[in-house]
Amino acid sequence: LYIQGNNGIDILALNHPDTPFVSGGNLSLVSDGKISRDAHFTSGGNISILNLSGEPTNFISLYDPIDLLDGDFVSGEYEGPAYKVEAGGSITFNGDVVINSPDANFANAAPGTDEFLLGNFRALILRAGEDITITGETFTSNDAGNAGPIILEAGGNISTGALFSRSRSATPGNGGDITLNAGGSITVSNGLYAWTQTNNSGDITLRAIDDISITDCSDSVCLESFGEGSLGTFVGASGNVSLISEQGAINANGATINASSGSIGGGNAGNITLFAKNNITFNNLWARRESEDAGSAGNITITSQAGSIDISGGKIDTDAGTGSPNANGGDVTITAFGDITTGSIESRGELSGGDITLTSTGGGIDTSVGTLFTSSDNGDSGLITLEAENDIITATIESSVGQTFMGNPVNGNSGNITITSNTGNIDTSAGLLDSRSNNGNAGSITLTAQKDITTEAILTLLYQDATGNSGDISLTSTEGSITTLGGLDTGITFGNGGSITLNAKNDITTVDVFTRAPNNGLGDSGDIFLTSFAGTIDTSGGTISTLSDNGTGGAIALDAAGDIITANVLTNGAEGSGNITITTSAGVIN
Repeated sequence: LYIQGNNGIDILALNHPDTPFVSGGNLSLVSDGKISRDAHFTSGGNISILNLSGEPTNFISLYDPIDLLDGDFVSGEYEGPAYKVEAGGSITFNGDVVINSPDANFANAAPGTDEFLLGNFRALILRAGEDITITGETFTSNDAGNAGPIILEAGGNISTGALFSRSRSATPGNGGDITLNAGGSITVSNGLYAWTQTNNSGDITLRAIDDISITDCSDSVCLESFGEGSLGTFVGASGNVSLISEQGAINANGATINASSGSIGGGNAGNITLFAKNNITFNNLWARRESEDAGSAGNITITSQAGSIDISGGKIDTDAGTGSPNANGGDVTITAFGDITTGSIESRGELSGGDITLTSTGGGIDTSVGTLFTSSDNGDSGLITLEAENDIITATIESSVGQTFMGNPVNGNSGNITITSNTGNIDTSAGLLDSRSNNGNAGSITLTAQKDITTEAILTLLYQDATGNSGDISLTSTEGSITTLGGLDTGITFGNGGSITLNAKNDITTVDVFTRAPNNGLGDSGDIFLTSFAGTIDTSGGTISTLSDNGTGGAIALDAAGDIITANVLTNGAEGSGNITITTSAGVIN
């Protein structure tokens, strides 16, 4: 079926009881003028919207377009109501797709069907047996209510410009869901946006067999599903963002995902999930709560089955902010077979900080360009756990509880910090390890490596005048040495100090090592044990002290196969001092 109108084509066939335009072969509309069509088309071949030169051209619709075909669909730009194309071959729009209204003919359709989406939202539904290509941008946004969903499903690849499904006015409205599912790869240029300024944001879901690529973002925030709140109206929850590549990689270097909740309202931030068989590269991942009202941050989960993960160009943020006593920071979980490289990771909440867990089953971990930080202002902070097959390199790692909340002393436990390298080194010398608490128990800090361990300061203490127990510090190198370039401190005021234990096959070198209960407090200090099974111990760069102003000082034991060199070694307590034992099996003691 070939319809040509040199100056224009206008088709209006809405009252026909069946599909009014049916072609067993190709179906073509051809004109150099305006093409307007309101009818359902069915074709056993291709459907083409062309100019007289045979090139794809633009068309519009006012009411009700639906196309069902066995072959390929091709056109220029489209503008009109909700639109559905199902093709056995490929679907190509050479330009923008603008959806400006629902399809009123489906207003009473049953929920859960395509017709319901078309009849009640500014929906775009494209399904192709082969590729889907949109060279321009797609808009299902609404300035006065709900945005519509964007659904692209292809047996082959999906390549598209920016996708916008936003609700952008004070009129209550939700952002629309954006869903892309490809049997091949997905490439999106200039981002995906499903946010709202009033109610709930839409979900963004990309699933592909092969690679997922986010490219050419003019705005560094390339995937947005957040409650913006700039109009001063209530904002609901942000949507979830999921990118899943079953056999490929996720490539989004320079891009940011924002699933944060807005500055006004009590909505929760959305969760972010990235999964790929191969490498994952992103800049920033934000699932934070920016409002001072109720609500919590989202969780962020990143998994690479056989590749590496690189988020070093930006920040991972599940901060629940300040101002709400019931806000929880989100958990951050990163798992890879290969290397994991990150910048800063932050999870804070008034009620609780989230856990931060990084696991590399076949590579190393490097967080040295940023800080790992989980904290609570009036509750428990989260756990921080790093485990890798090879080397682990970090800067500052902190799991802490604040000192005051709304002018009052806070109560809460800080989380444990655990770092394990199965076959490599651990180097935290670019920053301190800190699990301090206030009126609660400080977390323990445990480092275990097959090879060398090098650290800056390690603190598991409590703030001055606080009540609670400090955490233990334990460093173990099964085949290497231990070097601490900063002090180790498990001090408390009212409570018991944690013990400090260093075990290495080879040399141990330290500066200050303190487990004390000073400031006229009530409590016992912990013990200090340093053991080198085949090397030396050198503590001459500082003091070893187990002091207690009103309790018992802990024991101190240094045991080495080789030489032992010390400066001051002190144990003192009002209720008694601990024993000091220094032993070498084959060296000298100085």
